[in-house]
Amino acid sequence: GRLAGHLCFGALVGLGAWALTQSRARLAAGLLLTILVGQFSMESALTLHTERSFFGVSRVFEDRVSGLRTYVHGTTIHGRQALDPQRAALPLSYYAPSSPLGRAFGAWRSERRLTRVAVLGLGVGVLLAHGEPGQQWRFFEIAPVVVRIAQDPRYFTFLATSKARVEVVLGD
Repeated sequence: GRLAGHLCFGALVGLGAWALTQSRARLAAGLLLTILVGQFSMESALTLHTERSFFGVSRVFEDRVSGLRTYVHGTTIHGRQALDPQRAALPLSYYAPSSPLGRAFGAWRSERRLTRVAVLGLGVGVLLAHGEPGQQWRFFEIAPVVVRIAQDPRYFTFLATSKARVEVVLGD
């Protein structure tokens, strides 16, 4: 399963690194192996959406191996959501409850002081996982494609399922 795939991937990367330290022939073989491993690692990701705009290329990927849907703009990840409905409302990566921002939202929630939140940049709206009833969240986003992707429940559902009231302001 997943563990075997990760072990195989790690072994191939290790073999590539070893090959890079030897002769020129092994260097060429190692580089080729590294390229092939890169292709292999993307095999489990399905591209759901690609769109070019003034601001660059936006892509939505679904990876059934990791169980995640990911929004990438250029080379930057701007949000992830679990495919499992039981975990879909959980904030992931740098917005997780254990992250510095997640701990700050937890402290503010316990004090009930946070009623209005302004955010620069929407991403997929994963920050709304920290939203509470009675709060007003306003996102300022410059790229229309980001808003379309975040609002499309086929891709991400943080906006549609938010406990807080949400407003998205488009523009600079």
